Amino acid sequence: MVTKARTALDEMAGDGEFKRTAAAFLGGQIAPGTKYEPAAGRYHLYVSLACPWAAGTLTALHLKGLDHVISHSVCHPTWRRTRPDDPDDKHCGWHFKAPGEPPVSNELGHGENECDEACIPDSVHGFSTVRQVYELAKDTAGKYSTPVRTRRR
Repeated sequence: MVTKARTALDEMAGDGEFKRTAAAFLGGQIAPGTKYEPAAGRYHLYVSLACPWAAGTLTALHLKGLDHVISHSVCHPTWRRTRPDDPDDKHCGWHFKAPGEPPVSNELGHGENECDEACIPDSVHGFSTVRQVYELAKDTAGKYSTPVRTRRR
């Protein structure tokens, strides 16, 4: 039985090599004349600044001047359980927090990271985790990573 990669930690080989698995949702470029036609208010980007791929996507959004066209949310950089009320679900992942909320420590209780102005809550669905974004899209792969782009309804 193959275990699904739910986080980057699940993608580490025994020798420590990082073996990134493909994401379930591979979209195309947002560009005129494509399936993903650009339009103000059409897309929302979910990122974590702790993820180099996601941070790069956010950088590109700003460099291309699309930051006023495509909205975005920024997760808190500390992974926490995404279903803390379910003792059988051990998945840890990205959470949305608002500036000024209490500091967040990891699942083992080590360290605390402030919820500062870099945290931007989900303004589209009001979700508390990136996992909820994937579940809304009927994801079956179970890898809840950033960056992820959604189309606004």
